Amino acid sequence: MLGDSRPNVGNTENPAGIFDAGMTLMQNGAYADAFLLFSKLTSDENQIAAQYNLALCFYFAGEKQQAFEKLEKASAALKKKAPVPKNPLTAQNTFTILAQSEAGQTDYLKPMPQKLPELLPESAKRNVLRLLIDVCAALENWDGVMNYAAVLQPADKNYGNVKKAVGEAQKNKGVI
Repeated sequence: MLGDSRPNVGNTENPAGIFDAGMTLMQNGAYADAFLLFSKLTSDENQIAAQYNLALCFYFAGEKQQAFEKLEKASAALKKKAPVPKNPLTAQNTFTILAQSEAGQTDYLKPMPQKLPELLPESAKRNVLRLLIDVCAALENWDGVMNYAAVLQPADKNYGNVKKAVGEAQKNKGVI
């Protein structure tokens, strides 16, 4: 329709089309419409990226408890996945390093591509944990902040959001 400001979201008849349309909407800032689409996909708890993206919608809407619940489901599904063998010369590791340096500090606040949990489960896990830490801090769940931060790899604890949340948790728990 002429003058319609919504992006063309393509085929929303199948799960892949719904996911792709939701990604397009999120990338264009249409979180409410993306929320409606991702809500259709989250009955399958193995849809890790859909759970994560729905959690982002809840997070940006200020619905931190619902975001927490979706992130818990994504985290549980990630734990069930078989670990990818570590090989320092793989394309996966190269992609991860490049993606991290390009994305900087806020990559976890962007929509998760559908294949990320399958192809790069450690990246997906890191993003889920970082958003869980933010959500727990917003809910003042300081034990949750500390527990999720403990699961992160040592280098991932240097992210600004993690440092800030852990500092707040330590202050509120009287650790400092």
